[in-house]
Amino acid sequence: DGATLTPLVPGSQFWIEPQGGHLRLQETMFRDAAHGLTVQVRSEKDAASAVVGYLQRGDAVQLVEVDGRCARVLQTNKFQLYDTMPPSGGWIDIFDEAGWSMLKLRKLGEVHQLEAQHLALQKAQEEAAQLEENK
Repeated sequence: DGATLTPLVPGSQFWIEPQGGHLRLQETMFRDAAHGLTVQVRSEKDAASAVVGYLQRGDAVQLVEVDGRCARVLQTNKFQLYDTMPPSGGWIDIFDEAGWSMLKLRKLGEVHQLEAQHLALQKAQEEAAQLEENK
């Protein structure tokens, strides 16, 4: 966790972290919606181009192209069931208004912390339901 330098090389895998990939999970858990949990995906790298979808915290992307502050990405894993990213990908701003990267390096086989928590909660609920059913 924390801030690190990571080269933005096409083909690399990253997590979408709209609140900043430099923050530890505990620091982002209770932030309100005003801080934003999504990143706009545009049809072109121009900020005035049409919004064609959104990526949310915990989604994984592969960099296809990097140009200045913008990156063309393909979604490789989605955290929630919402499918708002076109299959052809799109352009995102790499940095937030404060200048922090909204990308966090994804290691091979890594599961995002939010997804791990979600799966653990689901498992606990299923076990509780099973215990209740067996009474």
